Amino acid sequence: MSTAVARAPQITGRPVLGAEKEVLSQLSAAFGSKLKTAKVVRERLVEIVIDRSDLVPVCTFLKNSLGFEHLSCVTAVDWKDHFESIYHIENY
Repeated sequence: MSTAVARAPQITGRPVLGAEKEVLSQLSAAFGSKLKTAKVVRERLVEIVIDRSDLVPVCTFLKNSLGFEHLSCVTAVDWKDHFESIYHIENY
């Protein structure tokens, strides 16, 4: 009788079904309550909200641990009472 071992999806290289949930899982394990919100928006799109004080540690983790090496866009939203910075970081 053989037993199948479940493996986590690979999160570098070509798109892998379920990789978004694995990215969220690893981010949650590393940063826990520092993630204000974290969700899969759609295939190949994960959205997280963090404090600006956590930006460098989270981006460093995304690059060094999860292979997100391409910052494709930095933009902002001018809300009435605050600005919101948005970073588009890619993993190919």
